[in-house]
Amino acid sequence: MKYISTALLLIAFTACKKTVTQDTAYQETTQTTEEEVPATTLLNDIWVLESINNIPVDKSTYTELPYVEFHINENKVMGFSGCNRFNGTFSANDAKGIEVKQLMSTKKACVPPVNENEFLQLLQGSDNFDIREGKLFLYQEKDINLIFKKVD
Repeated sequence: MKYISTALLLIAFTACKKTVTQDTAYQETTQTTEEEVPATTLLNDIWVLESINNIPVDKSTYTELPYVEFHINENKVMGFSGCNRFNGTFSANDAKGIEVKQLMSTKKACVPPVNENEFLQLLQGSDNFDIREGKLFLYQEKDINLIFKKVD
């Protein structure tokens, strides 16, 4: 009887240990971080402008905040620059290099006036990017020019 009790305890302990191990393994394989996902995949989204040259965007000057939308599969970029819509092409790589080019924009007169040129020039001048904590940082060389927040 003593051996049967010991055997049952050993079987129960082993079964519990396997369940914990399987649950832990499942959690480890289903949790992904930004570092594990290719950088270009994370870029494929809609991003609302938060700051230009480390100066927060004054939301009171816009009826709609500027945003940029990247479509990785088509290498297209589009968005809103504060008054006008824009689109163009871009290329990016998993080493976090980016090139925005061939930007075209509508030419509406804006009331109140909005400085869209700086935003578009900085966007087109970006040469690398980083994504951390739901934010997109666009750099020119080592300087952060534009910071966006993920909205989609």
